[in-house]
Amino acid sequence: MEAELKLMKECARTVVEHRGNRALMEQGLAKELKRDLTEGELETIGFFVNGYVK
Repeated sequence: MEAELKLMKECARTVVEHRGNRALMEQGLAKELKRDLTEGELETIGFFVNGYVK
């Protein structure tokens, strides 16, 4: 559960930083984690991107 909370915090931070650009968010998080993102992580990113309002 702690890992999921950390992922959500990172998604919230990066969605604002990258202004909802999904590709940049995925690249940034993968680089930060130093690994490829899982399907679940990609899905979570999608939720944040879809909820981002400019």
